[in-house]
Amino acid sequence: LRSAITQNGSLLLTVAVDYSTSTFNENVLSSFSSRCCTSDGRVKPDIVAPGEYILSARSDGVLSSNQCGASIGTSGNSAVRPEAGTSMATPLVAGAASLVRQYFLEGYYPSSKPVANDSLQPSSALVKAVLIAGSRPGRYHYDVWGFLRTSMSPSPNWGWGLLRMGSVLPLANDIASVSSSRNVSLFVRDQVSCVHGSLCTSQSFICKENCSFKAVLVWTDPAAAPGASSTLVNNLDLACEINGQRCKVS
Repeated sequence: LRSAITQNGSLLLTVAVDYSTSTFNENVLSSFSSRCCTSDGRVKPDIVAPGEYILSARSDGVLSSNQCGASIGTSGNSAVRPEAGTSMATPLVAGAASLVRQYFLEGYYPSSKPVANDSLQPSSALVKAVLIAGSRPGRYHYDVWGFLRTSMSPSPNWGWGLLRMGSVLPLANDIASVSSSRNVSLFVRDQVSCVHGSLCTSQSFICKENCSFKAVLVWTDPAAAPGASSTLVNNLDLACEINGQRCKVS
């Protein structure tokens, strides 16, 4: 993931683990997944991805062979084994981030189809914003006593939600053939400069009745001074108005 964003700096994205039992319940957060906020109150994790009972390659144990196991199944000398943790969840998010970057590099924005002249180099902040915009709310988590609790995102448990790419990047060939939930529009403002105490940028939108609207603000912050009580250097706010009335932003 870091190498995929080299030209724009590393993409700092905190990933938590989605819970998958034998019934593969993606709506429950893994009991061992890290959660809660940073010391200065920022929401972490950023996003959640499947990371329990994920099949991964198993070595045959012979250092010189560079081969996986030879048998079928998940035990003994099998070629795969179930694993859990951010080692499983993070590659899923890294792959999704690579697809987001490819989408912009190949000129899919704004026409939803590849146009060479529309190619743009997305910043790491834009990649992160798209991943967050495409997430859907998580539902449950286990508390420290082992009880199942309701936990809708954004929250200190689920962050901004469960990774989902199908509802954020419109593709021209899909729009006519899939349900209306995939019929989405995407608007991007990337690498906008800001002056202290001023309005960075504004944009107006007209939504159809009963439409779903998401706005995500992400920026790449410089490192804070060692020992600082707050590691947030630039404090930017996202404001939303509907018909002139300020609305609540999560």
